[in-house]
Amino acid sequence: SEEAEEECAAIILSLMTRQMTLFCILGRVPTKKGDFGRHVRSDFGWLFGAIVIAMVLLVIVNKAYYLSQDTSCWKHKLVFLKHYLAFTVAWLALSFSRWSVQMVVHDKTLMFITNAVGLSIPLVLMIVLIDFLCDDGWMSENSAMIFMSCAALSIGLSWECAFASSIDTINKTTGSTVFANVAVEILLCLGLCLLLLPGWRAFVVPKAASPLPQRVTVRAKNEMLQHTGGVDKGC
Repeated sequence: SEEAEEECAAIILSLMTRQMTLFCILGRVPTKKGDFGRHVRSDFGWLFGAIVIAMVLLVIVNKAYYLSQDTSCWKHKLVFLKHYLAFTVAWLALSFSRWSVQMVVHDKTLMFITNAVGLSIPLVLMIVLIDFLCDDGWMSENSAMIFMSCAALSIGLSWECAFASSIDTINKTTGSTVFANVAVEILLCLGLCLLLLPGWRAFVVPKAASPLPQRVTVRAKNEMLQHTGGVDKGC
């Protein structure tokens, strides 16, 4: 669909923005998995500053989206900008997290696994907390969806890198020829698909395909109860 195409374009554009940002900070072109060179304190400071700038721009775009009219030609462009900035924050935060882990863990595979676990646990807890805040009316649905887009991309990419690095490690230790390397990698990827796809098809797809339920906040529930009580008294 058009929405999926725009999100894919936003992910690719945000990845290019992450690569350009890392090049400006480090002076070297990072690989598609990131930069594994030595990082000094100023590198962390510049990267954190880039994250803050992207978050400020995201807040501004989100505010402009709220203020724009539904018939405005900018409405559609602001939706794309929200996705782009949210994904940019996720890419940059993922790099900052992996740089921090890299200071302690030097093995590449263990580094990616540690980073994935270290990101997943707090982000999942934050998603649960934000869901409660939306139920109580402390946060808007739109702001919550922006955070969930950032969190989902960070978690998904961190585990994708962990799986890919684990497959590369097993491949290097078992394969002795080019044919053996390709065969082992294909078998490992097929085994990973057989392990994950049934659960994805059984649990994730039905939830994603079902219509999004209307959120009822605590304030709305109280108003409904008061209205219902008033009607009962009148009868």
